[in-house]
Amino acid sequence: MTITCTDILTWLRQPVLADQIAPPPADLVAHVSRCAVCRGVLAALVVDLLQTDPESLAMACTACQDDLAAFIDIERSQGSAAALASYPAVWWHLWTCATCAETYHLTNVLLDAEETGEMTELPLHAPRHPIYEPVYLSRSFLQQALVGQTILGETWGEADMLVLVDEERAGYRLCVSIQPDSIDTWTMMVTVTPAIAGAVIVQCGPATYHAVLSAAGEAVLASLPAAVLLNATGPDIVVTFE
Repeated sequence: MTITCTDILTWLRQPVLADQIAPPPADLVAHVSRCAVCRGVLAALVVDLLQTDPESLAMACTACQDDLAAFIDIERSQGSAAALASYPAVWWHLWTCATCAETYHLTNVLLDAEETGEMTELPLHAPRHPIYEPVYLSRSFLQQALVGQTILGETWGEADMLVLVDEERAGYRLCVSIQPDSIDTWTMMVTVTPAIAGAVIVQCGPATYHAVLSAAGEAVLASLPAAVLLNATGPDIVVTFE
């Protein structure tokens, strides 16, 4: 489903009225990261709620991960408003980083399953399913596939997702697609249907990027450097699951 500005406004309006200002799903976050209008609306909301400049709330992913467990504990025990008051920078980061937003939502899904007794013990020596086998994107393939997107510079952030991989694996459909955000960054989406639990790792030589699979089986890797994807002589890109 394509996310629009209307979806963002609807999400913001209902939680604020209900005083439940929880962070959004990662697909909404990915839209906000590409849309200046929605970032402006969100910034105005932050100023209204917190009486502070959003720039003062900027934090790195590592810092967000360090505080995320405490943020979730307060949110689950005292409510979203209390979590926002205690960790405003985490709340803001979860609105602007799709990867950390997925970690937040997956953590809550696991905690919900644990509380309801739905968590089951995995077999110690379960055979590896074909869906978990790596996907290899060669340099020659990427050069041919992405050259059209790089020529159309006026379409940054508006071009349709370009499908790189679309295949069946033992009853599962695996799709890897990509879209330019700007001249410097791209967004990759990995989708597995039916959904599986876990995370997606994209590796290119020493560079590694990580995103958690959502309950819908989608992982969004935002802000991938164009230099990593478009380097004609670099190592192949490998997409794996864990």
